[in-house]
Amino acid sequence: MMNCGSCSSTCRTASFSRAFRWGPSVESPSAKVPSMPAYLFNSGVLFNVAKQAANSAGAGNPARQTALIATIFSVVSMESFINEAIELASESRADMESDPGRVAAFGEMGRQIEESHGSLELKYQVAKWVFSGSPFEKAANPFQDFATLIATRNALIHFKLLDKYEITPDEGVKLTTPIPILDRLRSRGVLSDFPEHVNVSWLERIGTSAMASWSCNVAKAMVTVMAAIPPDGLFKTNMRLLLRGFEIE
Repeated sequence: MMNCGSCSSTCRTASFSRAFRWGPSVESPSAKVPSMPAYLFNSGVLFNVAKQAANSAGAGNPARQTALIATIFSVVSMESFINEAIELASESRADMESDPGRVAAFGEMGRQIEESHGSLELKYQVAKWVFSGSPFEKAANPFQDFATLIATRNALIHFKLLDKYEITPDEGVKLTTPIPILDRLRSRGVLSDFPEHVNVSWLERIGTSAMASWSCNVAKAMVTVMAAIPPDGLFKTNMRLLLRGFEIE
């Protein structure tokens, strides 16, 4: 295993030294070294963007912008993680896995989901089913928080006008339609402490250091499960390498 010394990112190559010798053997000095795949893992780099934003929000800096960054990049890092895992599984070697059929099945199904533009939730559910025999329970964590975080990211990326108010002579200004994502986040204790009757944007309500930290913790919890469930072998070793990029001090 080799770390990239030129940066602080999760830059590593996957070592296949169990299968190959590095360089010609003594018995055959002219033998060629077989080619092998090497990877630069970037999911940890993306997670670090989220983590730095969360740390900045927790250090007393303006929280709204940093919370939005942490929310978006936590999801981006989870998507990068599962896509990197699919690529690793697709190129796995049967002789280096204890259960090559499952690893290959995940790689093939993951690629089909990607080609058909399937959801991020589906990729994680398929991975959980292939490697453990059952999908995540949608009403339990870590999947429930995972789905809520993705819904929040989607509301930010595919932005729609959600803050719709009505002005009446009797009641003044009031929100006409509840904002669903706020209802899902309220129980997590991550929203700002603006009273319900105060008319502020939903971006202000999610722009907290608690939201930023929660987003990072959700991402860490989800990828931790993914790194633990594959069968023993080189694929699982590489999944654990990916997981190193999601450390939270």
